This record gives sequence, C-alpha cells and structure tokens, in this order.
Amino acid sequence: MKIWLDDVRLPPNGWTWVKTPWEAIDLLKTNTVDEISLDNDLGLFNYDPTKNEGRHVAAWIEEQAMTGGDLKP
Repeated sequence: MKIWLDDVRLPPNGWTWVKTPWEAIDLLKTNTVDEISLDNDLGLFNYDPTKNEGRHVAAWIEEQAMTGGDLKP
C-alpha cells in the first residue's frame, strides 16, 4: 500500500488518499505500507497546527520504531 496524506491535492494512481494524520496512522497500524507521502501544511480543513501536520505521522512512526509499538515492519 502507498499512502498519500494531503488535504487538497489528488494522489497519483495507485495511492490511497487520506486527509488527516489520524487516517494515515490508522492505515499504518492495519496495513503493510510500502511508501508514504506526508503533506506538512495540512490546514485548509480543520486547521490545528498542534495536531494536523504530516510531521505528526513521522513522529508517530519514530515512536513506534523506538518502542516496538503498533507499526508493522
């Protein structure tokens, strides 16, 4: 699976489109993900810079790798 996190731009063919970090994290928890593209200026919809950026997904990935959490290899 390829995940495309962006609140505005359409994904390339073959990518699964999600519009929030939480949707991306849910897919990472339940699927084998080969590639992920993270938009870091999410905000045209429900803007909250403390919770709604691609960097929050990257931080979650790092935390899971360090703690042996929900991230599938």
